[in-house]
Amino acid sequence: MAMVDRYRKSGGFNELLKVLETCNAKKREQIMAIIQSETPEWAAAIDQKTITFAQIISWESNVFLDIVSSIPSLQMAIALKSLTPAEYQVVLKKLSHQEQRKLELVYDEIKPTPVDISSGVFKVIGDVRDLIGKSVVKVEKFDMRLHIPNNFEATLVKPASKPPERPAQGTKGFQNSAFEAKAKVPAKPFDVPFYLATENRPEVLKNKIREITQQLALALQQNAQLKEELESKKKAA
Repeated sequence: MAMVDRYRKSGGFNELLKVLETCNAKKREQIMAIIQSETPEWAAAIDQKTITFAQIISWESNVFLDIVSSIPSLQMAIALKSLTPAEYQVVLKKLSHQEQRKLELVYDEIKPTPVDISSGVFKVIGDVRDLIGKSVVKVEKFDMRLHIPNNFEATLVKPASKPPERPAQGTKGFQNSAFEAKAKVPAKPFDVPFYLATENRPEVLKNKIREITQQLALALQQNAQLKEELESKKKAA
């Protein structure tokens, strides 16, 4: 069972995206490595549709203003503490005078810890993902790459591989003649290719089995953690 199988239902891609957008970089990297190995088409879509805090504060003024007015000022102020003073001033200029004043009053009073700031950034990203889902923020109006159409999950299928073309029988020419000539060369007795002789040695096979077992255990562990995190988020909501 692939890690993304539980998210193949309608709306599941959004759920998975939100989980990945709001977890720390190390955990996201581990989960994405598994998804990339199992379902590369999902990994590519996730990379394209993912939003970051840096993206959010770079959006047009009217879009960012809609976001700020929809999110508690304390939460946004904590997230903005992740910026340098110069970056913070640039972001403030995107807002109306009223919103600037309201945000500055909170920003100047709070002294969050680095953990609080990191958590605040993830909360803002999660809230923005919800605003996109409710069409409060319409990404298709300013960045179509972030747009997720209905039943998007159904389009994330692995393309069928095209079978290799075989040369037509009886076709004359250099390539066909060379192929036939090569096929007629008798094999030498006990002429075993080097890679087969080495890769099938017992110690090599044991190492491969051990490596696959470790990868499977890691995948199962990450899958369980992802499920627990999703359930806790649902309960908290």
